[in-house]
Amino acid sequence: MRKLVAVAALLCLTSLAWGAPQAMTQAQDAAAGAQILAKLPPDRLAQIPRPTVEAVLRGEIPAAEFARSLGLGPVTAMGTPTELQAKAFITHWLDHYTCVAAGINEDIVGESSIDGRCSTQQISDGPSAPYGYPDYSNASDGSVYSHYGMAPYDSTTCTSRTTNLSRYFVTWVYSNTARSAKVWFGASDYFKVWINGAVVLSRTSGGAKPWTVDEYKANVSLISGWNLIVVKHSFPQLGPYTDPDVNNRYKYFSLRFVSDDSGTPITNLIGAFDPNCTESDPAYYSRVWVPNVAHIPGYSSQWRSDLYLFNGMHMYWTYWLRFYKEGNNTGVPDAQAALPLAPFQTATYADVLQSLFGITADVKGYIAVLRPYYPYLTQYGWLQVKTFNVSPAGTFGTLNPIMYQYSGSTSGATFFGLRNGAYRSNLALFPAVNTGATLNIRLTLSGPAIPTPIVKDYAGINGFWQLNNVFADMGAGSVNTDSAYLQVDFQSNATGTYWFPYVTIAEGNPAHGTTGTSDPVYLAPGYFAIYPPSLY
Repeated sequence: MRKLVAVAALLCLTSLAWGAPQAMTQAQDAAAGAQILAKLPPDRLAQIPRPTVEAVLRGEIPAAEFARSLGLGPVTAMGTPTELQAKAFITHWLDHYTCVAAGINEDIVGESSIDGRCSTQQISDGPSAPYGYPDYSNASDGSVYSHYGMAPYDSTTCTSRTTNLSRYFVTWVYSNTARSAKVWFGASDYFKVWINGAVVLSRTSGGAKPWTVDEYKANVSLISGWNLIVVKHSFPQLGPYTDPDVNNRYKYFSLRFVSDDSGTPITNLIGAFDPNCTESDPAYYSRVWVPNVAHIPGYSSQWRSDLYLFNGMHMYWTYWLRFYKEGNNTGVPDAQAALPLAPFQTATYADVLQSLFGITADVKGYIAVLRPYYPYLTQYGWLQVKTFNVSPAGTFGTLNPIMYQYSGSTSGATFFGLRNGAYRSNLALFPAVNTGATLNIRLTLSGPAIPTPIVKDYAGINGFWQLNNVFADMGAGSVNTDSAYLQVDFQSNATGTYWFPYVTIAEGNPAHGTTGTSDPVYLAPGYFAIYPPSLY
């Protein structure tokens, strides 16, 4: 169950996992659950108690339920507004999958030090503090839930603890002005709610009780800027899954802000995951990268990139885009823009480097997009970038892949099907963390038309780097092939960051004196089952 995190971690949660009829067979649930588990990154998988994993693999926990518990359920539907949309519930949280073994009046995490730090970090300074991960709960009634599979498991006794458990939820909302507001909250059992470090609501005694929406109310003050919200949700009993009482198996809470006693929702608060974190912080679930962005002359043509960004959230959402040009490894982007988009709004930027970033020089590079939960952009299609070539023969282009942390590598990559002759093949790569990123690589070019592998080293690669016409640069410019392969080995990686290598193939090759449309094809890295004998 270890990995499958290379290019497509968490990309294909099948229709069985969320679009399927509710009455799935246990075998179907087991198959869909296994796919979800197989594609979880290792650190996310490690959060899940072993009995829960086993129950998912047996189909005892429905795949759709398991997906939702990971924050990966179907996104908000358009059309007639649901209660979630109309009442503007807060549903984006950093949380931890497995409950901590503490009741409402026990603090084993150091609650006073919960300060809204980046995801994939411990939420506080306490030694027992869990790690927080982005989670978007999208039940149509606005509720956020915990279930029996989140009970902690003790491997020494082979038992799960089902009493006096807690989960912490942390999030931020941005207010354009300082304002008075009312927070309306509902929860099963016990809870504490902090806003900007102050407890505003709590229930710490009286026994278990079901969730009732908007049951608890308080007047609060929101500051101008990002406001930190923390919820501690505690359960006298959670599970086991065989418990006949549904209120012991499932726990819920809901939170929203209103402007008056009649419950008029405040709809212009802006959400984000990790709003104060940059690429140098370890919040890699809340960022993606876009390769191959350009406004630059090409071979008898002009390269341009268009960007389309959609907000599929039911509330305003802010996206932070940072552009790094070729050779920049200072950690300071050459241009950046923060885009707060309204619910279901699409922003379109033709020739994005000029229209969004205001760059007038001819440049190429990559864009980091921060503050979303990455599956929305890599999997759900909310971000689309097209790089295309404007030539006398017409306009030709390709959609750029949207990458996240585990799309990259710290050791190298292999590419198949490189072409040369009427085509030219270019290699590019860029770092996940730009600050100080420097790389030395070794390229090995081989294939049926190159019986003796060609090896060449390239040193001092800083930030985004592109090698145009790989065959010509490696001394194989006369080779005519469509089936070469290229091995990229990292010889030194000064900062240990992930790098994203890719190959583009375009028609027309000056080294061969051929013209073409410069219609690009994007090649992602692949893997050998075993290394070909020529590379031993």
